[in-house]
This record gives sequence, C-alpha cells and structure tokens, in this order.
Amino acid sequence: MHKNDSKFKEGAVESYNEDIKFATEIKDNGTKDLLQTILKDEEEHTDKLC
Repeated sequence: MHKNDSKFKEGAVESYNEDIKFATEIKDNGTKDLLQTILKDEEEHTDKLC
C-alpha cells in the first residue's frame, strides 16, 4: 500500500511544481504562495512514507 501512496504523492508533488511554475509565469503570487504551502506539506508526507 505504501508504494501506491508514494507514487501518488510523487505525482502530486510533480503537479504542484508545474503549477507553481505556471503561477510564477503569469505573476499570480497568491496562487504561487498557496501552492508552495501545499507542496511543502505533500513533500513532508512523501518523506514520511519512504
């Protein structure tokens, strides 16, 4: 089960990074800040699964 969770979380982290890049490109700092906060949380969860 942890392997599936880990793969899901890794996909989410990748997605958030892409979204942060896009938010930066369009100068949407509010969204970028929110996504960075969520990303940090996801990375912490991913670290705990490994």
